[in-house]
Amino acid sequence: NSAAYSGAAYVFTRSGSIWTQQAYLKASNSEAYDIFGQSVAISGHTVVVGARQESSNATTIDGDGSDNSAAYSGAAYVFARSGSTWTQQAYLKANNSEAGDHFGQSVAISGHTVVVGALGESSNATGVNGDGADNSAYGSGAAYVFSLPDASGPTGGMMTLAPSSPFDPATELTVSFTGWSDASAPLSYSVYVDDIIIGVQGPTATRILTASTTPGPHTLKGRIHDALGYLTEVTQTFTVNTPQQSFDAAMTAAGLSGAEATATPFDDGVENLLKYAFNMNLAGPDTHGMNPGGTSGLPHNGVMEQSGQHYWRIEFVRRKNSGLVYTPKKSPDLSPGSWSAFADTPTVTSIDADWERVVYEEPHDPAVTTECFTIVEVSLP
Repeated sequence: NSAAYSGAAYVFTRSGSIWTQQAYLKASNSEAYDIFGQSVAISGHTVVVGARQESSNATTIDGDGSDNSAAYSGAAYVFARSGSTWTQQAYLKANNSEAGDHFGQSVAISGHTVVVGALGESSNATGVNGDGADNSAYGSGAAYVFSLPDASGPTGGMMTLAPSSPFDPATELTVSFTGWSDASAPLSYSVYVDDIIIGVQGPTATRILTASTTPGPHTLKGRIHDALGYLTEVTQTFTVNTPQQSFDAAMTAAGLSGAEATATPFDDGVENLLKYAFNMNLAGPDTHGMNPGGTSGLPHNGVMEQSGQHYWRIEFVRRKNSGLVYTPKKSPDLSPGSWSAFADTPTVTSIDADWERVVYEEPHDPAVTTECFTIVEVSLP
């Protein structure tokens, strides 16, 4: 505490209901009695702090602040945040800075524009940009407007989305930002789907984003922030398929454009929708069943024994977030009205980006129920 009344500013941030101190700010030329912190203002990632008794004879921006021959001329300081790190970006003085002006008594910022008040400035100028050299109007006061660098924000780049629209719900998206530049780098990047933030990434990296979105059109928004807190925003639209559109696209890819869900074009008795639902061959005949632990085929049904306990078990693969409705049912004898839903909560295991394994197991007494039949109904909503 050897610099009495030098002053300071403190930045606090909130996460939920918890506030923490993020930064402790001091002037680059801090000295006793500067009163740094007399005034503060914030906009985005930028803070301005006034020090109305700073006494250097510097003028304009980033001058030499070491010569204290202009007592209480005043100064203002611009700080910018990148991530959680704050750095001084500019040291502001009036272009006609003189002793006793108290430049920095008040400060304000909006976007790239900073205004600094000097209540002790004494020129007899009027209006805007008058002659500030005649000090015959003692204490008349003045205000000064500064434009921070790079007022246009980040420029020159692009945002890309892969895969190309339209795609299925919950497809893993890759959003890439390339080519962006800015005088106040580093830049940061935010990604929004329908105004809900889904990720932040570096300037040229990509992030895999799972968009669990409803079918139809959506807006992808990228915000590119510079170190001073200003941004450029780019948008594009994409479309998420309905379950029917996803099915139709798979049929087309298999050479069966316009094929009906219930059709069996290869006379194998397995309908197109079932092949699509259980990861089977759509482009030819296929009747294979799924082996336990497998990744495709018609559902596997059986009774298993573990530690003396019998279980009625059905296992099948399911398309992730496809919109298809899978309804497993069981029956002891195939009689009408005997089908019922499994009461057990299934175990679901991811296979890859598109498929997951579903297993239902229920206690079973073979002495009471001698036969076990299962079906998995599949439908398009």
